[in-house]
Formats: sequence, structure tokens, C-alpha cells
Amino acid sequence: MKLMYVNGCSHSSGFEITVPGKVSAEDLPNSWSGQLSMMMSLNHLNEAVPGQSNWSIYSNTVYSVGKLLKEYAPEDIFVVIGWSSFDRYEYIHEFKKLYRLTPGSIDTPGASTWPEVVKDAYKLFVLGCDYNSHSLNNFALTYQALSCFLKLKNIKYFFFNAIQNVRYPEQNLLHSLQDSQWDKELFDCLRNDPNYLHPFDEDFVYINYLAKKYDRDEGGRSRHFAKPAHTEWAQFLHEKIQERL
Repeated sequence: MKLMYVNGCSHSSGFEITVPGKVSAEDLPNSWSGQLSMMMSLNHLNEAVPGQSNWSIYSNTVYSVGKLLKEYAPEDIFVVIGWSSFDRYEYIHEFKKLYRLTPGSIDTPGASTWPEVVKDAYKLFVLGCDYNSHSLNNFALTYQALSCFLKLKNIKYFFFNAIQNVRYPEQNLLHSLQDSQWDKELFDCLRNDPNYLHPFDEDFVYINYLAKKYDRDEGGRSRHFAKPAHTEWAQFLHEKIQERL
């Protein structure tokens, strides 16, 4: 392998490592992905974006890997994904500007400048957040789409949950013409993927694993870890990746 491609949300981008509340040039090399790429002696391409949804992670990864395959052989690419929260969404206003919507984003300083239609979209987004079923079913399909794409291209990968663990949903109302039941085979496939770090176990979620030892609010940060925590996560991932590859 020659290149490690990384995607995810702020917890994978290295946000706030150097300066609380800001993006700094030093963040990326000090992030877990920057340190992990050094441990594995790989070039490093990180396209993680704060507030990014899992659908956006999937879409951008497929797009970027497709371009990378014009330069690298499949066996030279290694993909690492830190899956985001299942309740995030991107809204495109007037086909021009993209807004990343997360629960609570209406209370951020920048939200005061949102067009009214975006505020309305946010209200509908919050009303539609279903933590027990719909968002879980959507995520399982997103996982399946990306894992199948990477397997089809013969690219090795490693996934982990950055914010929350996967659960079996209560139902799937998209299947209401049949029996409204969720797809157990799909979730079992996700659960048994050897290249997905204990997807159903909350103890192996990035923020949970590190919060036992580190403070996400240290030094005025807004729920993001400093460099020592990233170092520990890089070491932990390196160990688990070596076991599986």
C-alpha cells in the first residue's frame, strides 16, 4: 500500500487539535489519521469535513477513490472511514450553497444568517430525525454501498464509529407495503464485517473510548480531543488494522 485515504467528520479532520474553535495547518499531521499514516509509512489524503453526514462521506469517498484509481493501483490504496452521527443531513439551497444540518446547528452563530427556507428545512429535518429506525436503516444502506464499492474495486478498508454505535432498528416504514420490518441480513452483514471495528459496541466508539481518559472540552475546545488522545487512537487503530490486514 502507498496511500491512506481518510474521510469522516470533525473527529477525523483533526478540528481544534491545535487551537480551540479553529482550523489550523498543524491539525492534520497531529490528528489520529496523520499519525496513523506515519506509523504505516503511507502517504496521507484526509478529506474529512466537520459536520459531514454519512451520506456525504460515502459520496465523496466514492468520487475521490474513483479519481485516485487513475493514479494508483487498487492494492496501493487503503481507505479509513470514521462514520459520523446517523442524524446529519446536507441541504442545498437554490442549487448553489450547501448547508450541513446537525441537531442543534440552528443555535450556532452562523445560523442567524440562514435564509428562511433553510431554517424551515432544518425544522423538517429535526422533526424527521428518528434515532430508533429510519436513520439506522439509512446508515446500513450507506455502509453497504461503500463497502460493496470498495470490495468491487479490490481496495482494502477499515471502518469505525466516531460518534455513536449501530443498533438494530425497531422497524422500517419504507417497507410498509410489505410488513414494515427491517432487513436483519443487512445489519448482520454490517455487524460481522471484520474490517469494521465492533460497530454495535458503544465502548469502541471513538469519543466513548477516549472520553474514559481524556477531556473533550480541555483548553476551551468544543467537544473535540487534543493531540494526546489522537495519538492513543492512532496507536489503537494501528494495532487493530494490523490484526485484520
